[in-house]
Amino acid sequence: MHNKRILFFVPIFFVFSLFALSASALAATITLGSDIKATTVTVDTADTADLDGYELDIGTGGITVNGTLDGGTGSESGDTNSTITVEGNWTTASGSTFTTTGSTVIFDGSTADQTVTTNAKAFNNVTINNTNGTATADDIVVSGALDIDGILTVTDGELQVNTTLNIGGNLSIAAAGAVTKGSGATTFDGSASSTWSDSTSGQDLGAVTIDGTTKTISTSTGVKATSITIGADDTYDITGDTLTLIGTGTVLTKNAGGTFTTTTSTVTYAPGSAVATTVASETYNNLTLDDSGSGGSVTFSPSGASLAVGGVLTITDGTLAMTTKTLDVNGNLSVASAGTLSFSSGSMTFAGASFSVSGTFTKGTGTVTFDRDNASGTITIDVNGLDTLGTLSLYNFTYNASANTNAATISVDDTDTVTVQNSMTLKGNSTNRLVLQSDHGTNTVDFDLETNGVQSLDYLTVTRVDSATGLNMIPSNTAAGNCVSTVNWSCGAAVTYTWDGSESTVWSTANNWDVGLKPASDSTATIPDTSNDPVADEAITVTNLTIQTGAVLTISGQNLTVSSTYSNSGTLILNGNETTVSLTNDGSNGLTKFVSGSSITIKNLNPYNNVEFDAASGTPTFTAPAATFDVNGALTITDGTVALGGNALDLEGTLTIGATGALTTTSANLNTAGAVSLASGGSFTKGSGTWTFDGTAAKTYTDSNATPVNIGAITINKTSATEANNKLTLASSMTVDTLTIDGTAGSADTIDLAAGGYTLTLANAGATTTVLTNNGTFTAGTSTVKYTATNSGGNINLANVSYSSLELNGSETYAVGAALSVSENLTVTAGTLSDADNNITIGGDLTIQNGITWTRGAGLLKMSGTGTTPTLTDNRATKGDLGNLQFGA
Repeated sequence: MHNKRILFFVPIFFVFSLFALSASALAATITLGSDIKATTVTVDTADTADLDGYELDIGTGGITVNGTLDGGTGSESGDTNSTITVEGNWTTASGSTFTTTGSTVIFDGSTADQTVTTNAKAFNNVTINNTNGTATADDIVVSGALDIDGILTVTDGELQVNTTLNIGGNLSIAAAGAVTKGSGATTFDGSASSTWSDSTSGQDLGAVTIDGTTKTISTSTGVKATSITIGADDTYDITGDTLTLIGTGTVLTKNAGGTFTTTTSTVTYAPGSAVATTVASETYNNLTLDDSGSGGSVTFSPSGASLAVGGVLTITDGTLAMTTKTLDVNGNLSVASAGTLSFSSGSMTFAGASFSVSGTFTKGTGTVTFDRDNASGTITIDVNGLDTLGTLSLYNFTYNASANTNAATISVDDTDTVTVQNSMTLKGNSTNRLVLQSDHGTNTVDFDLETNGVQSLDYLTVTRVDSATGLNMIPSNTAAGNCVSTVNWSCGAAVTYTWDGSESTVWSTANNWDVGLKPASDSTATIPDTSNDPVADEAITVTNLTIQTGAVLTISGQNLTVSSTYSNSGTLILNGNETTVSLTNDGSNGLTKFVSGSSITIKNLNPYNNVEFDAASGTPTFTAPAATFDVNGALTITDGTVALGGNALDLEGTLTIGATGALTTTSANLNTAGAVSLASGGSFTKGSGTWTFDGTAAKTYTDSNATPVNIGAITINKTSATEANNKLTLASSMTVDTLTIDGTAGSADTIDLAAGGYTLTLANAGATTTVLTNNGTFTAGTSTVKYTATNSGGNINLANVSYSSLELNGSETYAVGAALSVSENLTVTAGTLSDADNNITIGGDLTIQNGITWTRGAGLLKMSGTGTTPTLTDNRATKGDLGNLQFGA
């Protein structure tokens, strides 16, 4: 039998008021059999007070537990968990035991502060209900950590936490209650779903951690904390409420696996000191940034690469610095006068209805995108408040509503100015045009895309918008009637686009054009001389195209269509493999240059002005179009082969064949009116046609090959009556099959062999008796005429012209049909000379090589001696009879 001392036995239906209740030092267990009221309660060391589910009401003397206080499940019918009400202090000694299962401790002092000394002993439920009404007389002052496994209810009075506060159940702070945070964290632990409510203006619970076993904390009022940390398997749900965070630095942390539910809620960052604060990159509903209580200026920065706000973003005070990051706002934006939203290269998407900036918006180099998708209605832009002057500067601005199924409108306060620096994209669709308008029924709003900007505008309705200080705005699919009371908007009108090449050489890059937009099909494109010449990267279709002096347009294999006027004073470069080049060529100016690494057919763009062929690689063939190749200017073959075939060439300017260039014919006739130049290595392959040198200007012929190229049957048939204009002058030796000086222009048709000591070789091999016909003027100069021609049907007649030097060097009989005059040297190298009875006068040397047959008639062979110390040499082994020989004139 146990020794037990019982102080009182009270039936369950009685409640006694005791001055003091204590358990003795005889290791006794005292069990209540009813509700008990006492002024002071002490449980001695080694003793146990078992409440057995009954209520214990303790007065101002408080309770001290040195042994065991068992407040757990009892036997009282209908009230199995004990309630302990204390007006005085609470002390659980370090060696004591407090069994809390199901119990509730109510602190309800009304005359003085109560001290709770826990010595790491946990409570189950705790209620603070001090009702003194005096701020200094009803505090619950906790000494040590306060661990509550169940519910904490602060109905009245103030709970002053010394270090840490752990709550396993609900937290409820009534309007008359208060909690003063301790030096440590406030932790919601345990495993059940619990609530956190605060009916005051917000009690700062300090550093709050939600870290139990799959713990869920849901708020039912607005709450406040210095910081919030959500554990790895825990949930913090603030649906419909406001969370205010007053700390600095990192104040909201969600560990991997944790959940932060923000449906229809507001999170407010309101730091209490001027220290940079991190905004956790969570998905917020409404987000408010307000450093007005910090005493300075706070910079808010997102913790991750992006910041998502599903509702309203309000910047009341302080700076949200997005720097290089992305801001996504699905609701409205409000930047108050003391607020700043700042980007460096970060971007922003906006889906709200009100874009309001009364403070500072720093655009950086990012993009502001309106992305309301299919939301209908109006987006209002307002700066500094309605009807107050303000300027909103954006870098890139985009609202692409081309896929929308509902109409959308951007309405801007008419007193404001919106400027876009780099690019502007505004697009609707054929069913739902995007509307851009002033909010005033009469006044326009300034809305400008700055110089060097890029525009992409499509299917718009524009009303009362003035863009006079920016670029000309050119929306496509927007008729004149879609633009009402606008300035500097070209709606439904053809526009001139001028290339500036400010970014690159790419034709389709909008920023390379003065209006920030590549040319439309109904427009005029003008290409001036710039450092970046345009190169087509897509098919080009315009109404008018002008290439100015010094400018170069490279088509690069793309299609080119100019439906009206094409004016070229610069250079048009074609690969030649373009499927379509449709234009009326400017045959009076500019250069068309073909560059290709493969063989192509030359586009039939006759007439050309200047045209050049220059192979990009290899040795391609450029085949002439199936028509006369008509060139009003110069033809230059720098590289590759131009094959005329049977197609005629009509060239009004110069012909230049480079060192790796070639011109070939089969049966084509050539008419050239300008100078002809073949570089060393350049070639011409003659055909059966005739090459006619015509035109009205004096020109030269130059062949820099060591062995001149035979250029076939040549005719001099110029059209000027002035000899100086009709003259073809040799600047090198020339080899032809035949040469005809037509004489249509009389003696003005002239070939001048010049004074360069050149050789004109007549090399025809065929059935032609006459290879040099002079019906005009033949000027021998100091050059040599060399006959190497042969006639399968008879002799070759020597033309009756005055030669400077003459050489016969072919296996043929060369007949002198009239008096022959050679002012310098006559050399007979091969063949037979037949002079019948005509006189032959030689002013210089006469040299007859071995094997020569010279048939003399009755005429004189005069060695006039007008040359310098002339020599007569007959190298034949058997000297032939020179006939009548006369020395001197």
